[in-house]
Amino acid sequence: MPTIKTEALSHIYGQGTPFESHAINNISLEIPQGQFVGLIGHTGSGKSTFIQHLNGLLQPESGHVYFDGVDINSSKQLRRNARFQVGLVFQYPEHQLFEETLYKDLAFGPRNMKLSKDEIDERVREAARFAGLSEELFSKSPLELSGGQKRRAAIAGVIAMRPQVLVLDEPTAGLDPAGRNDILENIRAYHKASGATVILVSHSMDELAQIAQRLIVFDEGSIVMDGPPEKVFLHSEKLCEIGLGVPLASEIALELQKLGLNIPEGCYTVSSLRDAILSLRREAGVC
Repeated sequence: MPTIKTEALSHIYGQGTPFESHAINNISLEIPQGQFVGLIGHTGSGKSTFIQHLNGLLQPESGHVYFDGVDINSSKQLRRNARFQVGLVFQYPEHQLFEETLYKDLAFGPRNMKLSKDEIDERVREAARFAGLSEELFSKSPLELSGGQKRRAAIAGVIAMRPQVLVLDEPTAGLDPAGRNDILENIRAYHKASGATVILVSHSMDELAQIAQRLIVFDEGSIVMDGPPEKVFLHSEKLCEIGLGVPLASEIALELQKLGLNIPEGCYTVSSLRDAILSLRREAGVC
């Protein structure tokens, strides 16, 4: 049974007004337990609206959202439960930090789950480790942390609830390359260790090429592609038409193929392209 399933999901902003906008249209998909999914789409494509339906923050105009086979919008209690099981980290989540200390901020979600003091403490320390935060920071105000530490703190606050599904909306936005890589590595490690489903929204093809097992491409409120990265990135022209693109490694691979070099399809990461070039060098007898 898939962890997340949507059936004919649609949402309209400003319905019945001159500003009516169909944000998502008839979205049906399944995301199984433990999968790492990348959601791609330009601004206004519907991806952020879509993810806010997954834990009931938005309710559909039509269609259904299921979590482990249960329609989360069939009661207020089920929607509330879904918000603990499907953890959502918004873009620039550091703006949501508000407690007096980092520890209290990380403990906020578990406290709302009515857990024991010992269980809360265990989850806070576990989440801090996953997010790469030192326990020495626990007594500090979140406002005293660096930008990267604030981003980690916001992610850790959601992880502390141990959601079965972790949804992150542009978690590396605004960070420098080192900060982006650190955050991605933390997310990758969390996915591997926890077995949770991870849904990562990003504009960066290179970012998703590193980490995602499946890519879902949104355009004008609909899904236009869905598959493993090596298949999706073959459609470079279509991706460019909708304002996206392909990873830099894919661009280089395509240019080398045009020059007649035997570069296999599906080279979309730096490591796979490197291996392909080294293989050609060995075949040519070049050391």
